[in-house]
Amino acid sequence: MRRGAGLCAVALFLGLTGCGVPASDVIEAGAPASGMPGPAPTADPTEPAAVPLFFLTEGELTAYPRPATDAADLASVVRLLLEGPNEKERATSATTDLPRLTGGPPVTVTDGVTTTVTLPDTPIPVSREALLQLTCTVHYAAAPFPPSVRRGPDSPPPCDGHGLDDGVPDVGLPGAAVGGGSVPRGRGRLTGDSPPVCRSPLLPSGAMWSKETVAGRPAWRHAPSGVVFREVPGGTFRMGLSDEELGALRAIDAADASDDSLEYFLADATRMRPVREVRVGPFLLARHPLTVAQTRHWLPDYEDDFAESDDTVARVRDDDLDAVLEALPFRLPSEAEWEYAARAGTTTLTFRGDGVPDEDEILDVFADEKRVTASENAFGLAAMGCANEVCADVWTPHFENAPSDARPRTGDGPRAVRGGGGDLSPWQGCDEWLLLLSAFRSELDMFTAIRPVAPLPGAGGR
Repeated sequence: MRRGAGLCAVALFLGLTGCGVPASDVIEAGAPASGMPGPAPTADPTEPAAVPLFFLTEGELTAYPRPATDAADLASVVRLLLEGPNEKERATSATTDLPRLTGGPPVTVTDGVTTTVTLPDTPIPVSREALLQLTCTVHYAAAPFPPSVRRGPDSPPPCDGHGLDDGVPDVGLPGAAVGGGSVPRGRGRLTGDSPPVCRSPLLPSGAMWSKETVAGRPAWRHAPSGVVFREVPGGTFRMGLSDEELGALRAIDAADASDDSLEYFLADATRMRPVREVRVGPFLLARHPLTVAQTRHWLPDYEDDFAESDDTVARVRDDDLDAVLEALPFRLPSEAEWEYAARAGTTTLTFRGDGVPDEDEILDVFADEKRVTASENAFGLAAMGCANEVCADVWTPHFENAPSDARPRTGDGPRAVRGGGGDLSPWQGCDEWLLLLSAFRSELDMFTAIRPVAPLPGAGGR
């Protein structure tokens, strides 16, 4: 928000989920948001258009279609918004965080990309919710309803404003300087000295992302859910239990360093072979498997009989798995992506080396940031192998004729899972550490954890 001459100007930069803005980098206040449309052509005056005015219903941003003589007249649309909900809308508990004003505030479009709404009386505390109301309303007035959005009072268009900063800039990013002011840290409301920051880019899944630094490493945060993702770089690796890893296991067995003889495990190593070279493209992978609290973001009624707290990894029962996966805006990793991410450039039994893993390496609860950081591999991924994590592949008990890229193997049957060392904790002296091996794989049985994948911001894919 810009301050000066007794006016507060709110520059609207539309990096919002439902608003269809092309992907770009973080947009600072005072800079144009490339791709934002200017006013749409005037509608047929004989048939008033319906424009969505965004109000709040129990704190949630909600669109209320309202007839407008000229939907392309942004000033008249903003005037309707600032007049607040009408009687019918108030009957549905609609409220507004915007100041109630009469008369049309000045609305200008600069270079066809930046819309500025000027509000009187400075400084005006403009809440994050109020800014979202204004941003989404102006966008849908400036751009016609996209084909994927249904019109009508019972099916309002979505507008996810989680990309708007609440006054605290991204870690590692400077405050946005506008008119001599900057974004102060720690504020919960936007005032004349704290311009809004719209975080872009958008992913094709419709999610909003912010780039941050987490535990000293770059990360992408899915703002609606708070789930942190790491960028896994593309590359090639040898997938499966290699001859060298088999040799390391035989050495452990010969040294009597295992709980029991590893003969049975070694005989069953064919399900992790043959080893082959696989090409993997870059992708985002969740820093750790979803916790109970994160799962409840999408399924509020989710219950977990295995968890000791909301910060514990969610072990989803197989009969609930489809419901959880359907609710997520992400996909599962393929087995190739999972193993590539678990190895993080290593060729040893685990990313820590060829030694026998210790039970202290198991991490199931993610409330202690120091422990989470200590469990990360070179890609910044924590607790790889601790819980069995479901993959997109159908279970096949070998790698014969498996693709040389990261595509999952599909078909009928149970899914493949990776890891599971913590599923049997506390360990009972049965060589449970073997489940922590980067190459270890098994068939889904009873329950599993989920570590979702997303495409890189601006990339294609779901």
